[in-house]
Amino acid sequence: MQGAEAEGKLFLLPAYFLADLRDEHDFDFVSDVVRSITDKRHTTVPAWIGGLIKRQRSALCDVFELLKCHPEFYSRQDELAAVIECIGDPTRGSNAG
Repeated sequence: MQGAEAEGKLFLLPAYFLADLRDEHDFDFVSDVVRSITDKRHTTVPAWIGGLIKRQRSALCDVFELLKCHPEFYSRQDELAAVIECIGDPTRGSNAG
């Protein structure tokens, strides 16, 4: 995902999260974000993460911290920790998990 597509994802990110967590559509956006960061087949951090400013990264990390308490994510604690690390510092994060 490059350029305008990454910027579009940033713009829609809050709406996607809310819709997913409210079960308002069939697309599993949160899991898609987790996979895009933790999937070992990808060797780079998703482009949209680089577009986040520090406050946005912090807010997104808070959302993933809260997800650790969601029953659907109890078994995915390691993945969520990797996502939080990557989003919190995209220069340090990787898909190597």
